[in-house]
Amino acid sequence: MINYKEYINTELFGFNELPLNISTMCTSCKLNSKLNIPNIKELDLDINNILSIKMNDESVKTLLNLKKKKKSMIINEERKKPYTTMSIYDNDFVNQQTIEMRITNGQTINLDKEPKINMKLFINGSIQMSGCKSIQHINIVLNKLINRLNTYYLLDNIEELKILDFKIDMINCNYKNKFKIDRYKLYNLLKKKKIRSSFEPCIRACVNIKYSLNNNIISIDIYEKGSIIITGCRSRKDIIDTYNFINDLLTNHKLDIILIDNIELMNKILSNYESNITLLSFGFS
Repeated sequence: MINYKEYINTELFGFNELPLNISTMCTSCKLNSKLNIPNIKELDLDINNILSIKMNDESVKTLLNLKKKKKSMIINEERKKPYTTMSIYDNDFVNQQTIEMRITNGQTINLDKEPKINMKLFINGSIQMSGCKSIQHINIVLNKLINRLNTYYLLDNIEELKILDFKIDMINCNYKNKFKIDRYKLYNLLKKKKIRSSFEPCIRACVNIKYSLNNNIISIDIYEKGSIIITGCRSRKDIIDTYNFINDLLTNHKLDIILIDNIELMNKILSNYESNITLLSFGFS
């Protein structure tokens, strides 16, 4: 499967040295066989593996609680509790199915709160995954999927099912700055610098920056208390470049944008100004 240790060393190197949390990733890969998508619905649900199978909002079977009104109940002998189905699959052409795969194993009080990854399976063997927290988790669910698939679910006659062309499509991160930010002053600063941004306090509590990087638009949300959310990165270099861009901006203009709660703190900052943020460089060529 994925050699996630090697992948981390080559694609995710440097994250441990950044004060960043990876909130979620979207990834993709491909099997070395086409999939018999209509048969995927026949996969058994299991509290340690596949928790749900869905073609659309009206065609789903699941061990999880549905927000929509339940239409029918079928008893799952292994779980000894009913799982929900919404409607029977018809004969329409189906080119994809979405499954939710549990990451952990074992008994749980609340199955809905267990970590899981959404896996969208396509007839050409492509797999798109969302809700990923780490490469290790992705490795676990892909191994679980491979172990569940056999010739009944495959269209090609192959000796060994393999994962090909694994890549990260999007990474969302977050971290917290060490000082509070006056959003109005920050927005005015961004306008002066002609940095693409928006601030609508009646709609959103953050200042949003659209940062253009390598033909990709990365979204940066900056909140008053210093929380910063980065969405739309596609690589470690995107993350590091975006991180340094934000920190350079905040560091160089700290006295202009800092939100001061009291005069004593302001005097302390003015008398002994120290940067609270460290710029990092990893020597990318």
